[in-house]
Amino acid sequence: MKNNRLNPQNRAALIFLCVVVLWPAYAAEKKESLLVSAEWLHTHLQAPGLLIIDTRENSEYQTGHIPGAISIPADTTFASTGETFRVGGLQHIQQLFSHNGVRPEDDIIVYDDGNHTDAARVFWVLEVYHHQHVRLLNGGMAMWHDNQLPVETKPNIRTATNYIPRVNHRRITSRKAMQIALNNPSVSIIDSRTEKEYTGIESRAERKGHIPGAINVPWSVNMNEQHHDLKMLLDDSDLARLYQAYKDKQIVTYCNRGKQSALTYFVLRQIGLDVSVYDGAWLEWGNDPSLPIE
Repeated sequence: MKNNRLNPQNRAALIFLCVVVLWPAYAAEKKESLLVSAEWLHTHLQAPGLLIIDTRENSEYQTGHIPGAISIPADTTFASTGETFRVGGLQHIQQLFSHNGVRPEDDIIVYDDGNHTDAARVFWVLEVYHHQHVRLLNGGMAMWHDNQLPVETKPNIRTATNYIPRVNHRRITSRKAMQIALNNPSVSIIDSRTEKEYTGIESRAERKGHIPGAINVPWSVNMNEQHHDLKMLLDDSDLARLYQAYKDKQIVTYCNRGKQSALTYFVLRQIGLDVSVYDGAWLEWGNDPSLPIE
């Protein structure tokens, strides 16, 4: 009878082949998603260490929110003085998160009304300040209502903490770094604003146009409308096709103030691309006559 057993050398070679060839695909498949569904969140509301953050305006939070959620409106993450289109500094964020009882070990889920920009903004801020465990609810409160899941109106107040943030410079780009990026072929700049803003038909700044070399991928194309006001983020495969040209690039995204670009940041993080947000945004660049525009 023929012996079909592998000899030790061939067996070792086969194991090596499996590790080298198959493991990357397996690892990619097992990559933890940064998105959660309404169904998943509903079944995990009581999970230890889970913190749900409602990023809508507090008035919306008071009319009804996901059970257990605390309120941290996205607008509270902006600097409260000076150039208020920038992200709040270390002291600002420390006070904001400490006052709301955020802990570094919290597994955070952020959500908004379903437009995804407010939730993505808070997601980005948490990553800028080195929070390790944060995900986003796909469809937001619109999807929660669509599934007829329970809501509550009583506010949830957590005991204050001493949250110590530190800046992850890979996730945020300064004006100076943006100027350097203009001449760096390994960097792609994505303008997340509308086509009319990109082409200079409209502008929220004194000047019109866009940062030289920037490519326009409007924030809204990252979603598709299911019905009524319900929007869902595109599947990973669709997002990968949409951003195929940037898969080997360092990406910097910007919008007017920092919410729409945060959504682009989120979907690029979801599909594993290297991305940061230009904090000054168009309100800085477009209002500074010393900076070039197209």
